[in-house]
Amino acid sequence: MQADAYVNLIDASRSADVSTELVLPMQSLMKRGVAAGQANADLTSLVALLSKQGA
Repeated sequence: MQADAYVNLIDASRSADVSTELVLPMQSLMKRGVAAGQANADLTSLVALLSKQGA
């Protein structure tokens, strides 16, 4: 899922003066996915975390 490297995208966005409105919530979801044992899953696995059952 590349959650560890995601911080680079956030830093690059800030450096380029690009909004982090989308990437910051994605980082939170990625961290939840890793905590749920989905560290090797792709980003589509995060959709389940958006449902009430995944919360």
